[in-house]
Amino acid sequence: MDRMNLSTSSFSVFFIKLILLISLVSIILNKLFENKIILKTEISGAFKIHNIAHKNLKSEIPIFGSSRAKTNFCSSLINKNIFNYGIDGIGSKVWLFFLEKELEKQKNKPILINFDLDGFRNYIGDKSNYLLDYSTFKLFENNHFIYRISLIRNFGYYQSYFTDFLKYKFPLNNIIDRGGVHSNLEFDLQNFNFNLKKRTLENDYFQTDSTQLNNFYSLIKSTTRTIYLVISPYHVSALNNFSNLRDADIFLENIDQLDNLIVLDFRDLDFKKEMFFNTTHLNFKGAKQFSQLLSDTLKSIDPENFN
Repeated sequence: MDRMNLSTSSFSVFFIKLILLISLVSIILNKLFENKIILKTEISGAFKIHNIAHKNLKSEIPIFGSSRAKTNFCSSLINKNIFNYGIDGIGSKVWLFFLEKELEKQKNKPILINFDLDGFRNYIGDKSNYLLDYSTFKLFENNHFIYRISLIRNFGYYQSYFTDFLKYKFPLNNIIDRGGVHSNLEFDLQNFNFNLKKRTLENDYFQTDSTQLNNFYSLIKSTTRTIYLVISPYHVSALNNFSNLRDADIFLENIDQLDNLIVLDFRDLDFKKEMFFNTTHLNFKGAKQFSQLLSDTLKSIDPENFN
């Protein structure tokens, strides 16, 4: 009996040590993965959220927004100090977080925001964007205590992070430019027409949200930094699908009266369909042309920061 108890006790000690060893190795590997993969992938949402929350790059001029920011703005063509913080699938709830974090920094550089004509939305994109930092994660996702452990938070998303890393290192048919990702595929008329038809089945509309609006106005009035609200190009078919663009126009006219906010509206640029990836996103050819126009405009307004 004593031998059996001793054997059981020895096995229990061995098992506990094994679990501790596996846990320690897992934690170390997870930390290495975060530092060497996630934080080395400039195009990923996780990298961008971590950067805006924890880095203070004095000379950086940020661009905030959704995938339309990510694809439509060519950083290097606009200015050498631009970094593109656009993230797929997000709405104003997230870029307001970016704006708040940016305004906490002691900087005087201007800020660019790509403003989508669907207005103020709660879209937050993929959960993987927020897993790197619990303090940020709990602002957007379920605040469960288990998510305090990064190993648990990241579980199930390693493949997604690694895929983004490979896309960043080996872009193939994309052009990577300081946070921006621009499709360099040959224009596909059949695919474009498919997207055009799909868009016509949707009902796009401008929407406001009182909480977000109040936050937006509060942030604008809290700073003397110049903020450019940029409406990047839409294909005419996408604009025609909005049911209440006049409401968006009234909103833009009103905020354009703020001293430090400038609205730059490029929605009506007469771009051929060959300039678009789909009806709401430019391809690399279109992004280059738009970014050059935006650069020229910014230089004429603020030569000190954009020359």
